[in-house]
Amino acid sequence: MRYLARNLGPQSRLRVNAISAGPIRTWATHDRRLLDMITQRGKVKAPLSRTVTQTGVGSTAAFLASPLASGITGPGDLP
Repeated sequence: MRYLARNLGPQSRLRVNAISAGPIRTWATHDRRLLDMITQRGKVKAPLSRTVTQTGVGSTAAFLASPLASGITGPGDLP
């Protein structure tokens, strides 16, 4: 993401962002026990002490794609 933001941003005025949500419960999750174990571990390590939901990921994606996030792009601090 960093390289894309740095290389594409100045030339094309494209904004480059990524959402790294971690484990998320979906209908496609087959091993519920494994997901529950990963989710519990994530809750302990997450800054907000909770995991993200499908709605949370969708809301973040909608925000990043909207004009409200026009000043946000991936880090461009590479040499």
